[in-house]
Amino acid sequence: MVSFAGAQEALFALSHALLPAGETLAVLTPAFQPLVHTFAERGCRVKTVPLQPEQGWAMDWNRLETVLQQGCRLLIINYPHNPTGTLLTRAELEQLVALCDHHGCRILSDEVFRGLEHEPETRLPALCDLHEQAVSVGVFSKAYALPALRIGWVASRDKQLIQRLQVIRGQISICNSLLDEQLAVRVLAQSEAILQYNRRRIRRNWKALQAWMESHTDTLHCLPPAAGCCAFPCFRDGRDAEGQAEQWIQQQGRMVLPGRLFLGPSSGFRVGFGFDDHMRYYPEI
Repeated sequence: MVSFAGAQEALFALSHALLPAGETLAVLTPAFQPLVHTFAERGCRVKTVPLQPEQGWAMDWNRLETVLQQGCRLLIINYPHNPTGTLLTRAELEQLVALCDHHGCRILSDEVFRGLEHEPETRLPALCDLHEQAVSVGVFSKAYALPALRIGWVASRDKQLIQRLQVIRGQISICNSLLDEQLAVRVLAQSEAILQYNRRRIRRNWKALQAWMESHTDTLHCLPPAAGCCAFPCFRDGRDAEGQAEQWIQQQGRMVLPGRLFLGPSSGFRVGFGFDDHMRYYPEI
């Protein structure tokens, strides 16, 4: 494992360690923007594999296999998923690993919300524990709700990759703050208690958000998230959520992120419910 000054720095280092410029990778979409742009700006060709909203954001296995057959060397996944809050089953995750292994494609797994499964028994193993070539990324700012603690990490059983990442880190931040690392050790000692507290809060907040969405069922539809602290409602009439989001900011001071920013459906938007102040009021539609 190699620690970094946050997950973004970890992704930057991985974009230089995993693929040379010009190689092809695939990303499941909707996706957290840096998972796409960090590698694209490195000069890699990015193919998207859209999840299927009409099937509960299920994997499009046919599309995925087609992309893998086209010489894709890396697949980036993100479960618990941002922005939809969905999860794979253990069987689906193992199917994914087997498929990528068959095509010689490595997997980078963004696991920053791991630990915030609404039902803890649905928690998936870290991908690096399932395959020796897999790469897992984590951070304290999401599941632990400690963004001021600038510590992220990359975990892998690939010793050559770990050595390469250490060299790259030496060319950017060099090392983490000693104070941050000492605090991180204390946090990890209370890991499960902190995660339990955060899960209780997001379950409570989800009930408030769900009540708001149920009062707008004629306008919105949303798959209840299984993990994490964000959801991805979509407008039933197909309207562009970006225009609506701009209106909410200007008229009501409420910010949501339109689906375009996640390479997702334009009718969708991400709404967070991780902090209690998110629950004070919701925008009028």
